[in-house]
Amino acid sequence: MPDGGEITRLLRAWCVGEPGALEALIPLVYEELRRLAAMQMRTEHPGHTLSPTGLVHESFLKLVAQKQTPDWQDRKHFFVVAAKAMRQLLLDHARRKHARKRDPGASAEWADHVQMPGAPWDVIDLDRALDRLEQNEPRMARAVELRFFGGLNLDEIAEAMDVSAPTISRELRLAEAWLAREIRGGPQV
Repeated sequence: MPDGGEITRLLRAWCVGEPGALEALIPLVYEELRRLAAMQMRTEHPGHTLSPTGLVHESFLKLVAQKQTPDWQDRKHFFVVAAKAMRQLLLDHARRKHARKRDPGASAEWADHVQMPGAPWDVIDLDRALDRLEQNEPRMARAVELRFFGGLNLDEIAEAMDVSAPTISRELRLAEAWLAREIRGGPQV
């Protein structure tokens, strides 16, 4: 993985409009974004029409096309924002498929699902439940987002959130149980 200091320097240079900063940044973050997208796509319903490469490109375009360039703090901040962009893209994709499903003239397609351990969940239901979780437990919701939409492992989440890996592991287990109960109804663990 490229030096985090160089990525941070280029992110900050991009913020202030330094010519060439974005072009120099892309090759440094692309493989990491591609790895995260591939991990995320492994949790999607088989037959998903969005590829990991497509997810990376769309999320990066979403980041670049913002009216105002985010005030990037560092490498961690960039990947947290990229995880949110990936989540939103997967959610938008699922909503479009649901809309086509409701259209009588559309072909029948299965809804997109996110595979958390032991359960494929509809990504729209998961998004709604995550919003509710965020109201009471914002750190847990952020950890779930980084894990299942950003594809980060426990150590990466712990580093991004400045929390220990055992704490993240425990909170992810609690969040998964809460989400299962919230999405499916009833006590699920």
